[in-house]
Amino acid sequence: MFCYKCGQKLNDNAAFCHKCGTRVQTVGDPISVQENGTPKHSMHSSDLDHEALKIYLGDLLTLECIKNKFKAKLNDVDRRISFTEQPYKKTYVIEGDENWSDSPHALYFMYKKGHHYIAMQNLALEYHPVIRYYGANADALSNQSGYFYISIEEHYDELMDISMWRQSGITYTDGFFAKRAKGDKAKAAFLRCYEDFKNNAVAGLQIKVNEVTRIKKYRSGIVGELNEVEKMLSKAYGVNVIPSQFRNNLYAIYYLHDFISTSNQSLATAMLHFDLNEIKVKLDKIIAQQQEMIIQQSILMAQNQQKMEQNQLHLKMLANIESNTERAATYSAIAASNAEACAWIGLANYLK
Repeated sequence: MFCYKCGQKLNDNAAFCHKCGTRVQTVGDPISVQENGTPKHSMHSSDLDHEALKIYLGDLLTLECIKNKFKAKLNDVDRRISFTEQPYKKTYVIEGDENWSDSPHALYFMYKKGHHYIAMQNLALEYHPVIRYYGANADALSNQSGYFYISIEEHYDELMDISMWRQSGITYTDGFFAKRAKGDKAKAAFLRCYEDFKNNAVAGLQIKVNEVTRIKKYRSGIVGELNEVEKMLSKAYGVNVIPSQFRNNLYAIYYLHDFISTSNQSLATAMLHFDLNEIKVKLDKIIAQQQEMIIQQSILMAQNQQKMEQNQLHLKMLANIESNTERAATYSAIAASNAEACAWIGLANYLK
C-alpha cells in the first residue's frame, strides 16, 4: 500500500508513513472523534464522498484524454509541416513511344530557391538517361534522401545533347534509325515535362508555403489549448487526492475512474490493487477505442447546464456540512476544478 499524502510505498501493516509521518488509515478503520465528540474525518482519499470522487476522477480522465489527443495531433501536424516545407516536386510518368525503356518510367522534377532540378532514385539509376550520362561526373550529382539531383539550368546544354538520349542500353531499341527515333521522342518528352514544370513550379511552391503557414497557425492553436489543459490538470492534481505515482498517467486515471464508477469500494482499495504493467496491457486497446468517446461525452456534459449544476450543488453541500475545514477545502477545490474544466471544454476550438 501507499501513503495517501506523499505516495511513499509502505508495508502492509504500517500504522504511519515512515517518510512523512502521516497516519495510515486502512479500510474498515473507525472514524476518529474529536475531544468535543464531533466526528473527525481523516484526509485519506478513501473517505471522500463516492459521488465526489466520481466527479473528480471523471474530470481528470477527460483532461488526460484531451492531453493525449492534443499530443497525438501535434505529432501529426509536425509530420505534415516537415513534409510540406520540402521543395516543390512533381513526377511525370513516361509511357509508350516516348519512354526510354521497355516499361513505364518517370521523370522527377524539383524546384528550390529559383532553380529547377531533375532527379532520380538510387535504385533506378541505370535506367535514367540523364543520370546515366552524368554517372561519372560527381560534381553534377547531389544525393539527398535517396535521390540524385541535377540542376537543369547549369547543365542544360549537356541535357540537350541528343547523343545521350540514344545510348545503347537506354532506349532498348535495335537498329540505328529506330534507336534515334526513340531517343528523339524521349528527349521531346523530357522537354515537354520540363516546360510544364517550369510553368507551374513557382505557383506550386507558393501553395506549399501558404499551406505551411496555415498548418503552423493550427499548430499554435493546439499548443495553446494543450497548455491550458496541463494547467488545469496541475490544479486538479494539486487537490492532493491522488498520490503522486498515479498522476499524469492516463492508464492509472482510467483504471481508478473505472474502479470507482463500477464499485462501491474506496479509492484506497483501488490503489492497493493497482499494477501499472498489467493495467497497460489490458487498457491499451480500450483507451485507444474509448478516448474519443470520453472527450465527446465531456463536450455534451459541458453543454448540459442541469447536470453541471447538480454536480456543483452536491460538492458545495459536502463542503458546507464538513466540520473538518481541510476536507471542506478539498470539496471546494474539486468543485472549482469541475467548473473550470466544463467551462473550458465548452469553449475549446481544437477538440472537435
